[in-house]
Amino acid sequence: EEVLGKWPGTCRVGKAEKIQGYVHLTATRLLHLPDGVGAAGAVTVVLSEVKKFVFSPPKPGGKGKAAAMLVTAAGVQIIVEFLSPEERWIHLAELGAWIRAREAEMGRIEASQRECEEQMQVVLGCRELREQYSYIVEQTRALTHLEFIKAHTRDIIVHTPLPAAVAPVVDLATLGPSGAPGSVPDDAEAQAIFRELPSL
Repeated sequence: EEVLGKWPGTCRVGKAEKIQGYVHLTATRLLHLPDGVGAAGAVTVVLSEVKKFVFSPPKPGGKGKAAAMLVTAAGVQIIVEFLSPEERWIHLAELGAWIRAREAEMGRIEASQRECEEQMQVVLGCRELREQYSYIVEQTRALTHLEFIKAHTRDIIVHTPLPAAVAPVVDLATLGPSGAPGSVPDDAEAQAIFRELPSL
């Protein structure tokens, strides 16, 4: 797997001690390899399992620690700190740029998958399209799943049902004297507002 970035830095998992080495980034993983051939303590983080990224903000004069915290779905915290005296903030920015680019790409892929799922529901709900899909994709394999969707976009749009119109429902009990929902809070709500905004 191609290494997209490699930077000197430490790594700490949870409350364990920091280990010095090098941070490696690939398209799917963040790795930290300790200094020394065969040294123990290598850390591998699968990026798809990371639910939160936090990057330390730069401070005036380039002071402070350039660090990133990754939190997995299991709640494990991994903190990597970049060590280069002159370039640690550049290294952190590079990691952040790669992560943001990856997150954006994953978002586009997920959106495309959701769109394809909706289109397939239309295909399976229409006998003509369903039979064509079965023959072209499943039997003869002349087209792939995505190629069929693209080639039959116009037919799919034609057979897509229109959303049903829903009349708005207004709860008269929520209307204040002015006719707007919640326009006059009750005493409890008013007290809560003034506690939050004592200057009013």
